[in-house]
Amino acid sequence: MVGNKRRVLVSDLSGKSNIEYKAKELGIELGTNGYDSRKIVSEIKRMEQEGYQFDMADASFKILLEKFTDQYQPLFELKSFRVHIEKDADRPCTAHATIKISVGGKEEITAAEGDGPVSALDNALRKALDKFYPELAAMRLIDFKVRVIG
Repeated sequence: MVGNKRRVLVSDLSGKSNIEYKAKELGIELGTNGYDSRKIVSEIKRMEQEGYQFDMADASFKILLEKFTDQYQPLFELKSFRVHIEKDADRPCTAHATIKISVGGKEEITAAEGDGPVSALDNALRKALDKFYPELAAMRLIDFKVRVIG
């Protein structure tokens, strides 16, 4: 009544019921190709042992479920990218990114700069996708974590 909402998290402590609840919440049908909730729980546990985290990443978890159940339809294909980081003694670090993508068979190559490598890649990807998905202009990358996973 006051705006509270149940939030089910997915982690290495999750069971089948958590996976089934999140799949239903995200509109993903399970079991269509043999990937049921039990098998997905095993994969989540394995991935979290390798350093992945899904408890605060619903969009990443949705893509993972779509891939497990053969329901994933990529919006673009990343062909390549390059990032160059520059640091001069008298100014802060800057980064330059070049990215090549394909959307519906049409390739786009763009470059952009940012305050760091993630910022530069975000700017270059936005620039490349802008003509295909103009609604991205309303979205901003405001929080991210960088982890080195072996």
